[in-house]
Amino acid sequence: MPPSTVVQKLQDLDSPLSAKQVSEILSVPRNTIFTWTRQNKIPHQRILGVLRYNPCELATWLAKQ
Repeated sequence: MPPSTVVQKLQDLDSPLSAKQVSEILSVPRNTIFTWTRQNKIPHQRILGVLRYNPCELATWLAKQ
């Protein structure tokens, strides 16, 4: 999927995403998402101790890549 299509898809979402959902949207292995998270390369947050990814923040991040 072209990056602009992925950005649009993320912008259309409104609820926090899991690592699995992000990996499917970005077409990368889930372990890559966890690595980027540990390295603070991808925007993320912990909600009640659970990793979540804000789709709008991800869209902005991806557009800058």
